[in-house]
Amino acid sequence: MDVSTGDFNAPHSMGTTIIGVTYNGGVVLGADSRTSTGMYVANRASDKITKLTDNVYLCRSGSAADSQIVSDYVRYFLHQHTIQLGQPATVKVAANLARLLSYNNKNMLQTGLIIGGWDKYEGGKIYGIPLGGTLLEQPFAIGGSGSSYLYGFFDQAWKEGMTREEAEQLVVKAVSLAIARDGASGGVVRTVTINSEGVTRNFYPSDKLSLWHEELEPQNSLLDILSTGSPEPMTGLSPCPRKDTCKTFLFPVHSTRNLCLKYQCSYTLISNGCYINPAMSSQESGTGTGRNFAYVREGQT
Repeated sequence: MDVSTGDFNAPHSMGTTIIGVTYNGGVVLGADSRTSTGMYVANRASDKITKLTDNVYLCRSGSAADSQIVSDYVRYFLHQHTIQLGQPATVKVAANLARLLSYNNKNMLQTGLIIGGWDKYEGGKIYGIPLGGTLLEQPFAIGGSGSSYLYGFFDQAWKEGMTREEAEQLVVKAVSLAIARDGASGGVVRTVTINSEGVTRNFYPSDKLSLWHEELEPQNSLLDILSTGSPEPMTGLSPCPRKDTCKTFLFPVHSTRNLCLKYQCSYTLISNGCYINPAMSSQESGTGTGRNFAYVREGQT
């Protein structure tokens, strides 16, 4: 979507990671929390696991508006169904309702769904409804832009008869792997576990997730990075000769860097070949033998 040209009807990319896994006794649903519109993160803490009934939940991917309106309609029809029958709807009924809405409106909807839940007739069940409205019963289902990174992982990691703890650990690990590789997935990880005992929601903040290959630790701001400690001096640099009162480094003549390594302070190159902080007097700067340097007092920026 190009806002500068006013073309608000142009297609824009959307992404997410949603997962549903069956285990011995129930199901575990999981999702990230990033809602994106192209390169813009519209919501970094959204909840993509929507409650349909007390025993059935739905994971949403694709267009947020489309998936929300489908889940609203399914929830309404299931409520009517429960009143008429006098008992909770089964997972299969909920999945078929979502499939019916998706298929009949396949030319207008851009959403992929995963429905999971537990009922007294069939136990824990997972159903996938990709674009187009096909209904697939699966032992596990993955969807969204992050799913392309996870198919091989699930072929190797999923196994029949997993415990509840193993299934939840698998879902959290898979979502964190997708977050590491998929730019449209991110934020926190939310899980919902459904079994005969009820529903349990869990929340995993981003700073508690495992870091994968070349992935950087999450930081709130640049100040957090700078406050972690002084960086290691670069090769060719030596400590300031007035290190008892100053916090900077000595720069070689041929160096092109003009930023203090600790405080990221700007310098100005004056006529005598010395780097000087504009906030300091000329008496506080000077040149060494074969090197240029400038002093920065503690706390200056």
